[in-house]
Amino acid sequence: MKKISFCINTSRNEKNYISLLLTSMENNFSSFDHEIIIFIDSDNQNTYKFLKERDSKFKDIRILKNKLDVPIGYAPNINIMFELAKHDIVSMIQSDMVVCKNYDKEILRHLKDDNTIISATRVEPSLHPQSPEKYTMDFGLNPDEFDFDSFNSFVSNNTDLEKTTYYWFAPFTLYKKQWLDIGGHDTLFRRSREDTDILMRFRLKGLNIIQTWSALVYHFTCVSSRGQDWFKEENQDRTQLQEVADNIEMGKFMRKWKNIHHTAEPIEDYSKHYLYRCSLLLRNCSSQLVERIINISLFFDRVYVDDIETLNLIHQKMRENDIPANKLFGYTEDQWDLYSKNYITCDYKDIFKDIKDYSEDDISVTTNITDITTTKTHSSRVSFLQKINDIIHYQVDSNGEFEYDVFKVVVNNKNNVIEDNIYTNNPEWDLDLILEDTI
Repeated sequence: MKKISFCINTSRNEKNYISLLLTSMENNFSSFDHEIIIFIDSDNQNTYKFLKERDSKFKDIRILKNKLDVPIGYAPNINIMFELAKHDIVSMIQSDMVVCKNYDKEILRHLKDDNTIISATRVEPSLHPQSPEKYTMDFGLNPDEFDFDSFNSFVSNNTDLEKTTYYWFAPFTLYKKQWLDIGGHDTLFRRSREDTDILMRFRLKGLNIIQTWSALVYHFTCVSSRGQDWFKEENQDRTQLQEVADNIEMGKFMRKWKNIHHTAEPIEDYSKHYLYRCSLLLRNCSSQLVERIINISLFFDRVYVDDIETLNLIHQKMRENDIPANKLFGYTEDQWDLYSKNYITCDYKDIFKDIKDYSEDDISVTTNITDITTTKTHSSRVSFLQKINDIIHYQVDSNGEFEYDVFKVVVNNKNNVIEDNIYTNNPEWDLDLILEDTI
């Protein structure tokens, strides 16, 4: 059997989860020769000490602990584990999961070549709506009440050895070189959307993304993002804050990709995938229209406004985008100032600029902002801006300019740059700075 580097991220209040996951791996794996890497991003339960003292059947286990006062987050710690992994095949599992019998064997059976990525199939309690890519079945909402025997029985009766579909989510397994080749997770996304982002990048790279129904995991759901018992009434403040953070991450995603497709279907016609650099020039701006300007900015790489007071208010508002994630991670403003250099971040002063500073971009759209906000045709005009990427692709044959309704569009260079989004160049963490001694 080929060896896999299984990489597990865990954080606050998850000691019982990681203990259950490791027990399931020791009971259900076909081999103990795999490498196990555990990254403890935040430790309030002495999880590091617990894991150091815990007997393990695995011959090669590494425990990494973030020694900073704040967690570095999901995307960076997976990138670090994959970089440190010693085997050619790497696999990511969240600590709030439980694996089925022969999980490692089934994953490897479906990992046909280095152009393939394998996602396992989740079994989840009914905290979320049913969906065709998973099983919905309750075996417990926390490790203390997890029903191992019933889960094993369910798996034995529902495992389909040959069924595969196209879907992507954790846990996933792939060849390490494919991950490193595109730069791993884009650390621009701190609280969500990193999974959809890397899915789109893998598809554009031409990888075959397969979901197997013979390797199952039970997933307690949202523990890593929303915290333990997130679904209880007393924890709704944090859940609502996560939803605010999700919306901010979606804004970053839309500015990067201009659309969203969370599908693992192979790309057969690459001409249907496109991205154009486009600027929006707005006239008659005022401070009362800041929210409207921000909302329509998501479909443009740069936005130019003709009022300095409005521009300053936009910059102030966009600086607040880091607040929800910082609250969820427990960062002070000073800590974020110190560590933000280790992430890809949005330079909002470069995104929102004075119209006097405009120089020719590939494509520009000029309009009067009041024509979008105060007329009966508001929705159709906003729709035009939202679809500008599609309009340029399908309706503009060459360079030039045209007018539509209240918009003037200038095309200086119709250049499809979507392949640029496949690769990311994350800043590197100083591992000596963040990692405790490892075993």
